[in-house]
Amino acid sequence: KQGRIYTGDKLQDHALMKDDGSIANGFEIVTRPSGYFTHINKLGSFLDDLPEYIHPHKSCGMHVHISRTAFTWLGAGKFTEFFNRADNKNFIKAIAGRGATSYSEQDEHIDIKTPYNQRMRDRSVPRYNFVNLQNNKTIELRIFATPANKVELEIRMQFVKAMIEYCKPAQHTVSLKEQTHYKAFVTWLANTKKDFVKLNNFIKESALCV
Repeated sequence: KQGRIYTGDKLQDHALMKDDGSIANGFEIVTRPSGYFTHINKLGSFLDDLPEYIHPHKSCGMHVHISRTAFTWLGAGKFTEFFNRADNKNFIKAIAGRGATSYSEQDEHIDIKTPYNQRMRDRSVPRYNFVNLQNNKTIELRIFATPANKVELEIRMQFVKAMIEYCKPAQHTVSLKEQTHYKAFVTWLANTKKDFVKLNNFIKESALCV
């Protein structure tokens, strides 16, 4: 009850509390659709100095819904292949704060063509993939552990924002296969680091990301 009151006071007008099958004694927090900076401000304030009676359950994660209008078909394909490449596994895990789970799985057979093929012909990619393509209006990224503080939130949200930007342009000097490898992303990020300072610093300091 204390947790519900605290959450309601902190996130009123920005989020709802809902039941979830994976949580035995607690609730899921679901925000309203909003922009990047609003989420950072609202959720960051909520996460600062959390009282001891409210904490993320070990089964919980942070899911981020991205409007499909943010991507072309090629951009969505690059985004999807990036997160399902086996050789990006350790890089993704370092930033996400966790590896694959039964609710969030990686599949190296999913590639750059998958979003287009799924939309046109079938719905073969499971909902519990790292990238859920089954929603009509959003692409859902399911990789993250629940952030314990504002810094973790900012790093993970900067990663989402950076990946959206990274997947937009056509990079003619680099093959598509190279573009979906984490090293190409890290190189791109180093040239745009003023926009993603916390993410860039985290990558530079992480042994797994070198």
